[in-house]
Order: sequence, then C-alpha cells, then structure tokens
Amino acid sequence: MVDKRYFGRKWLRRWQLIGCLVIFAMLITACVSAAPAGQNTGAANGPVTIKLMCWEGTIGTKELVTGDLIPGFQKLNPNIKLDYEVLPWDQYWTKIATLAASGTMPDVYCNSVAYIWDHANKNMSANIQALFDRDLKADDYFMDLTAVERYPDTKGELYGFPFRWVDGALFYNKKLFDEAGVSYPTENWTYDDVLAAAQKLTKDTDGDGKPDQWGLLASMNHIMLDSIIKSNGGQVVDDSYSKCMLTEPKAMEAIQWVTDLVQKYNISPSPTVVQGFAQGIFPSGKVAMQIDGSYMAVPFKDIKDFAWDVSWQPKGSVSRVVYGGPDSLSISKNTPHLEQAWAFLKYMISPDIQARGDLIGLGSMPILKSAAYSDAWIKAAGQPANAKIFADSGPSVQGADFGSQWIEWRATIMNNELDQALLGQRSVADSAAAACKAIDDVLAKITKPK
Repeated sequence: MVDKRYFGRKWLRRWQLIGCLVIFAMLITACVSAAPAGQNTGAANGPVTIKLMCWEGTIGTKELVTGDLIPGFQKLNPNIKLDYEVLPWDQYWTKIATLAASGTMPDVYCNSVAYIWDHANKNMSANIQALFDRDLKADDYFMDLTAVERYPDTKGELYGFPFRWVDGALFYNKKLFDEAGVSYPTENWTYDDVLAAAQKLTKDTDGDGKPDQWGLLASMNHIMLDSIIKSNGGQVVDDSYSKCMLTEPKAMEAIQWVTDLVQKYNISPSPTVVQGFAQGIFPSGKVAMQIDGSYMAVPFKDIKDFAWDVSWQPKGSVSRVVYGGPDSLSISKNTPHLEQAWAFLKYMISPDIQARGDLIGLGSMPILKSAAYSDAWIKAAGQPANAKIFADSGPSVQGADFGSQWIEWRATIMNNELDQALLGQRSVADSAAAACKAIDDVLAKITKPK
C-alpha cells in the first residue's frame, strides 16, 4: 500500500513512486523464492507477524518452543515474528474449526492425518506442492509417509507436510520371553509365529485354572487390526472411500484371528480385564507382547521392573503392512504471509531441527531421512535398543484409511462394534455387519471434491 504522505503529491510523482515500489517488491520476492530452507525470508515490505497454533506436546513443551525454537527461527529470519498459541488436543480442534468459520485461521498450524482431508475439502489449508517442488528434494524425506497427507482425489497436491511420523511395532517383555525360553521376535516373524509364541508365553501362575499372564494383547484398534486386514490382502474401506469392506472374506479372517486370541485360545486378556490396569497392562508385566504405535515408547520408558524392546509388525499371508501416519504443519489457505509461513515449515524440517529429539519427541521419527538414521536419534535417551526398526519400517507403512470423518467411523463406530466380538457378546459376522452398516451411513454423507 502507498504511504499516506504521498496522497497530496502530483499524479506523475505518485506513479513514479509506485513503479519503483513494484520493481523493488519484485526483486525482494525473487530473493524470497530463491532462499533455501532455514535462511532469511523476511517480508518484502518490512517485518510481519505470523500466527502458529499447535496442540500440547506436538513440537515440545511451550517453554521449549517459546524459549528456544522460535528464537532460533527469528535469528535466521529477523523480519518474521512468531505468535504462538498451544491448546489441549480436544480444545485445539474446536478452536481451529471456530477460527476457520470466522476467517481468522492461524498462518501455520499443526495438523493430523485424522483431519487433513477435511481441511483440504473445506479450503482451510493451502496447496503447498509448488512450494515444496521449488525448494526441497523429495529424496531427502520419507515421502511415502506424505501419501496420507495428499488430497485423495487429485494428483500433485500437498496440503500439509510432516515434521515427524509414527508407525507400528511389536513391543515385547524380554523378561517373560527369557523365563519361558522363547526366542525374541525377528524381522521374519509372521502372525502365525506371534500366535505360537503367545501360546507358550501364556501362564496360570497362581494355579486357579485361569491365565494371569498372557502372551499377546488383542485389540480391534487401527494399529493392530487394520494392519492385519491389509497384510492378509483385505481392505477396511474400498478405494473410493465410500464402502465398508469388513464383511469381505479377507477382512473377516483377520477380525476372527484377533477375536480368537481372547475367545478361542485364551492367550489375551479381554477388554474388561485390561480396563483393570490403570497404568496399562504391558507395564504391569502381565502381557508378553503388544502391537502398538511407536509413541508407546514414551510411557514404556518409565518401566523399571523388566527390560523390553521392539520388533517389526509381523508379516501377513500376503505382505507386511505397518501402521503409520505423520503429524504435519499446514498453512492457512487465506494467509497473507504465504512465503513467511512456508519459511517456518521449512525450518521445522531442516537438518538442525530434525536432529533434535526434544522437539520431534521420543517414539516419533524425523521426516528427514538423515536425521532418522543418525546415531544421535537412534541412540537417544529413552529409545529402545532396537529403535532403528521404527525408521526401517517406513517402506511398509500404510495409513489407516485416514480421511473425512475418520474419527467417527473408525475410531468410534468400528471399535465399538467389533469389540462386541472380542467380548464374546456377538459373533464376528454380526459385529462386522453392524460395523459396515454404520460406517456406510457415515461415508455416504461425505461431500467429496468435484
């Protein structure tokens, strides 16, 4: 905008000045476009302030972000100021929705695979594919992990970029394995191998005729069940994200396999029993194996009573499929400071930041390959001995069909319906049918982009 002190001058002088300003702005913009990640991308017309919002713990503590991360960015980018707001997870998404409705979205915000498709559909987030192609090299990152961040119905569009990611792993209690004389899990283990080991690791230690030590924790959650379904050649929903596939034979086999861990083999505690362990049943030392997210390394690091480690999610009858998904940064579609917001996103995936475990978080992997495979990361305090498998599992990762209304149909409906089979209150066939009916109702109401 032309400064007010010029309004009273002659038109010729005014247009000469405007011409000079336009040329100057073009030159500055060219410099911004050419700036590599982490370097100064100050505003063409002077200092600007961009708003950053995240949920608690996404990029470290608030004190770490405000006292270290942001000052480091502003030292490199003195013309960009950051205003940071952090909220609890449940409050965060309500606030984001409110800001989107009022047209006051933050310039940059932390995003989850559970919401990114909806945000793209609603024009809340900017397509940053061109910026990525301009400034960064795909080979430097775990690009397969960004697939779940891409707009499902289009090509070449990116509505967020991960700064970290998590995946699934087989956690195991080394003490229980040693006591039972069972060899530790390996990369070659199948789900049949897991079942065989779990049977040997299940014990009745008090002689009452009922197990009080179990070989494996059964779960219908997306980390365990969805991976088994897909590794068995099945699907949870179809490719068009419009139809539930749980009643198809391959999916039914997988649901039955998980159910049998409790109802047939009695080598897993039921969900009712699990609820009785406030600190979690694996930390109690009562379960030998648990298939869960790599982020469980955070609570498990405090276990003092036994040694534990991690191995790969097992192979299925068709392939190995590992659960995984990233936490990303998205840029508001309507930000007036696109380049400055992009500068911060690049800063978060730059080598200096990606190598910092205090910012990325234990149990999460840097999206930058060189950082994820560095000794500083793999051998960081609290990491399991075999932490390298977290990154090695990357090529086998498939997202849990993250898309519109995922929280509703997968994390709520599907879990609740299939748990009825796990509890022995309904057959697998009836549970799968009930889940599909409810899931299809949700999927049918999703408005897809044209």
